[in-house]
Amino acid sequence: YRMPFLKDLRANLNLGYDISKSDGDVIIMDNSPMSYTWGDYKAGWGENTTYSQLKRNTLLDFYLNYAKEVGIHNFDVMGGYSWQRFYNETDNSYPYSAAKATETGNEFYKEPNDYSTENYVVSFFGRLNYSLLDRYLMTFTLRNDGSSRFSPDNQWGLFPSAALAWKIINEPFMEDAGNVMSDLKLRLGYGKTGNSAVNPYQTIGQISSSRYTWGEIGAIGYAPNSLSNPLLTWETTGQYNLGVDFGILRGRISGSIDVYKQNTKDLLMFRALPEVSGFGQILSNIGETENQGIEVAISTVNFETKDFKWNTSLQFSMNKEKIVKLASGLEKDVANMWFVGHPVDTYYDYVNTKNVWGYSKEDMEEMAKFNANGHSYKPGDLRFVDLDGNYKIDEKDRDFRGQKMPKWNLGMGNNFYYKNFDLYIFMYGMFGHTIYSDPGV
Repeated sequence: YRMPFLKDLRANLNLGYDISKSDGDVIIMDNSPMSYTWGDYKAGWGENTTYSQLKRNTLLDFYLNYAKEVGIHNFDVMGGYSWQRFYNETDNSYPYSAAKATETGNEFYKEPNDYSTENYVVSFFGRLNYSLLDRYLMTFTLRNDGSSRFSPDNQWGLFPSAALAWKIINEPFMEDAGNVMSDLKLRLGYGKTGNSAVNPYQTIGQISSSRYTWGEIGAIGYAPNSLSNPLLTWETTGQYNLGVDFGILRGRISGSIDVYKQNTKDLLMFRALPEVSGFGQILSNIGETENQGIEVAISTVNFETKDFKWNTSLQFSMNKEKIVKLASGLEKDVANMWFVGHPVDTYYDYVNTKNVWGYSKEDMEEMAKFNANGHSYKPGDLRFVDLDGNYKIDEKDRDFRGQKMPKWNLGMGNNFYYKNFDLYIFMYGMFGHTIYSDPGV
């Protein structure tokens, strides 16, 4: 019995193995008089470090692909499995210190720093592409990804996506526009992606070695240096996208315009902890953010002859980010500088008037009112804005000073080709962000 569908079925197997090894010595000499004592030894800061690193990455991809054209219909179905292993082995040893130990003639040794890490990523995935009359396109994908970086109960994430496209340029009513329009396509899509960017074993509480003195003898002990968080899981982002691709003047001008909105949940970020807990921070899935914006890309062929060609590319993007929800359910978390309705990386601080207190009668009278409320200002000190007018600079006088992420970006590249020579000139700018903010408190 013959199975005619097999001629359209393809099986693909990809195997990959990357290995890299590096080693060497780093010698740091320090002639400063600073030194420290450990047991019977006294050593300077200079030291010799011998390091060795081995990385092995293994990949296995297997998928089946079935493509079939039936009249005005075109199908392309794919499904598969992926397995990846990442192994990293590091050896840092300290053969001797640059400073000899006193009196004993022995060299001062530090504890070797050897460790290895291993993690896996396993994925099941599928995709369906459908085209009708080469005008109406649909794509559906589904991924199920698992990462060993998370605890066993939270290793898997499901990430679907769907996209529709209309190739307007192929419609019969566009035939007369062929001399002007070379491309016109409308796109609409939604999809979810995942982020597992945590270090191996980071969900497990870890310990580190620590030196201490037991009487007059140096000793090595171990103490916790991070809290465990077995609930840590995938950070997920869902995004809507509406776009249009265009080409005019037989492709001399082409480009795309995209408008998007994305919501990210369970962000993988460190949040501050009360110092009484013994730890300053913990990696957690916290809150929800929203990004919306527009991206524009335009390419032009400005000049073209047999020997010379000049192309220009322009990129513009504008993004508005804000926190939608905090894990605490509150509107703000001042310790972490997170505020609902504002970007994640926000400058929130006191407002400097850019002036100092002077010796004028008015300044001295105003300064006395602040000093009566616990301040100790004197002429020459920085002067801050008293937002609530109570003659006391406190938490209520802090305000939003800016954001670290640019509000919009602009770039332009120019390619010049002359025979066998080419020249590329690129310019890029970021605008609307605060690079540094220090009120001088």
